[in-house]
Amino acid sequence: MDLTGIKDQNDNPFTHQDTMKTLLFVSGMEAKERVYESFEGIDTACLNSGKLVYLANISGMPSIISQLVAVPKLRDYAYPIWLDWEGDATAALPVRDDQVTVLSLDGQVITSTEFVEDSETLSQHLIDLCGPGDGKSSQSSERSNLRF
Repeated sequence: MDLTGIKDQNDNPFTHQDTMKTLLFVSGMEAKERVYESFEGIDTACLNSGKLVYLANISGMPSIISQLVAVPKLRDYAYPIWLDWEGDATAALPVRDDQVTVLSLDGQVITSTEFVEDSETLSQHLIDLCGPGDGKSSQSSERSNLRF
């Protein structure tokens, strides 16, 4: 799994090739909401360290919308959201509509793929990986307005 060239919403280059253990990818708005709900219950330091990676394909979004609206809103989040502007990094990832794709990795090798369709299962998986959060939301209240 090579994410060379990917940047986050703050234009930081991806530097976690060797430390990522789990990668989340979604197709559909319901799945996106499940991810954000699950992030509310975890220690988001694992997102900052690259242990957990959330990758969003924004290639289908008109560039003017992504540059002027979506990405500036994403900057309100206290953790990185890695953006695939061209769709190349996410093209081969397995997806199911309105489910969260959870890829487990060992180095850069995918060791398992899971499709999660409920928030409770995803939350427990992420708590097991990252530990529980402090109960404070580190996200903008406008998350439902983000379309990617």
